[in-house]
Amino acid sequence: MTGISETDPRVLVVQLGARRQYAMPAALESAGMLEALYTDMCGTVGLGRWLAPFEKASGARLTKLLNRRPPEAVAARTRTFPSWTLSMLRAARLTNSEERVRAQDHAHRLAGQAMARAGFGSATHLMVMLMEARGLLTAAKDRGLTTITDVNVALSSEQIVRDERHRNPGWERDGYFWGETLGEVDASFRPSAEVIEKTDIFLCPSEFVRSDLVETFGVARERTILLPYAANPRWFDVVPEPITGRILFAGEAGLRKGIHILAAAAAILKGRGRTYEYRIAGNASETVRARSETAPLTFLGRLGYQAMREEFSRADVFAFPSLSEGSAGVTYEAMGCAVPVVTTNASGSVARDGVEGVIVPEGDPDALADALERIIEDRATREEMARAARRRAQMYSWDTYTDRFAAAILGGTSVSA
Repeated sequence: MTGISETDPRVLVVQLGARRQYAMPAALESAGMLEALYTDMCGTVGLGRWLAPFEKASGARLTKLLNRRPPEAVAARTRTFPSWTLSMLRAARLTNSEERVRAQDHAHRLAGQAMARAGFGSATHLMVMLMEARGLLTAAKDRGLTTITDVNVALSSEQIVRDERHRNPGWERDGYFWGETLGEVDASFRPSAEVIEKTDIFLCPSEFVRSDLVETFGVARERTILLPYAANPRWFDVVPEPITGRILFAGEAGLRKGIHILAAAAAILKGRGRTYEYRIAGNASETVRARSETAPLTFLGRLGYQAMREEFSRADVFAFPSLSEGSAGVTYEAMGCAVPVVTTNASGSVARDGVEGVIVPEGDPDALADALERIIEDRATREEMARAARRRAQMYSWDTYTDRFAAAILGGTSVSA
């Protein structure tokens, strides 16, 4: 490409929030490839830096924003766009799902325009998180940059969840994630159109994500790169003290992550006389909590880091029957804590069937129940899987991620441990 140096790439990263503790810009900075990070509000740069001293009096939502801390070397290359934060917060307050997703689309487009005005510096590549800063991919292509989209969740997720809601009425309100299925009533609203047309490289954290792009959206396989995410090493020193029969789930307890499948598996296991314990760490709506099916589940709410360490240390098995992810970070965390994982291909986990845990079909509570029972009742198998899980997570540690990420950008080929 004219004017682009492929031998000395400089990557401008755009992301909303502190996704994976800024792992991607940190990896690029470590490899000497980070041009800049464009993001919304954080506590050490721009407006957030001046507001940080008042964070305790600022309210829970703003405090959460100000607690974002890019690594020091990344912060030096970070530019924040507070208007992105404010417009997304306004959109989040809308109760009508369609109005909210349209407002979010508008917020992303305004952010993309502001970033285009700020310029690309000496960047040769632009990397944007899926569906964020809309319009910026087009602006970058017009400048001759190589464009990269991190497909952090399967593009079909909205359709998958809407279908599941229709099959399981009463669990959740119907609605939209980013409005892809609004095309059913408004053909002009297709937020994925720019992504599909203007992305040169799709970074896929799992084969589930890659296959979805290729088979559902017609993306040429050669435009995709498989690059699993990283496991934070802070979990590797958790001392396992498993309580036999304690099953842990972590994440928002909704249909996408399969809370209804876990509840059904619990009923099956109870029918077999298995009195296991089910602990749910994460947000759960009152509707989900109040359903008779979830009565066997103990809802812990959203937990902080120390509380999650304790939960992982005492978990016998980690259950995550998700219907659609990118590559679920909680599965890396569980494995890093030496907990066997029972999950699905759709979770995008790096766990292997029969090695670090068991991979079960999506939407199959019988298979989930069988896998949980097998691991809990066969202690030798459980211990072998636990040891393998930690070894597997260490293969995907942040120490290896920098090299894997840089190699993927430079070589344009899939890189996994």
